Amino acid sequence: MKKRTLAVTLTLASLMATACGTPGSGSGGGGPVVPSSGAQSPSSNSTSNSTAPANNSAANSSQSNSLTPFQEGAKYGITVDIPKGWVSKPMKGNGHGDTTGWTVTDASDPTSQIVVATSGCVGCYMGSNGQPNPQQVIPVTGATVTSTSASGNTVHYTFTPSGSSNEGWGELTTSNNASGYAYVDVVLPSSESSLAQSILQSFQMSN
Repeated sequence: MKKRTLAVTLTLASLMATACGTPGSGSGGGGPVVPSSGAQSPSSNSTSNSTAPANNSAANSSQSNSLTPFQEGAKYGITVDIPKGWVSKPMKGNGHGDTTGWTVTDASDPTSQIVVATSGCVGCYMGSNGQPNPQQVIPVTGATVTSTSASGNTVHYTFTPSGSSNEGWGELTTSNNASGYAYVDVVLPSSESSLAQSILQSFQMSN
């Protein structure tokens, strides 16, 4: 009787051990494997580091494209914004009557420049029909007119600067009271076309 009872006890113990499994054996329970928080840190740091240069680049671009009113032009009724830090110097007449103007240059890249000018020559832009024709006084050769205002007093154009790989954008407007005209030419790398458009959009001539 004692032998039978001992045999039954051993059999039950063996069955319980098989069902529950032994620690570290991989069988039975133990719960899910959870990755340590340290395993995710490199990925997080990588993302943070990869975005930092892009953010710095955007900040530098924004700073270089910061615009400020051109004070010299304001004295002659011209409103236009130019990049901060650019240097201006007077220019000679462009051959279309009495012209006053300035060349505004990026000191770090002389091939990037803006020309701001005004002229009192009314007959220079008057068409044979007695109406203003601003295309007659576009100051660059080979320009392509891209748009003309509804009034016919303003033209926008593009051109290829001589001896430069940059692109050129311009706007010329004639006065409403037959007192002259003014224009702004912008020469910049093609990648900075948005800056060129911002400069031209700020351009106005008081009549």
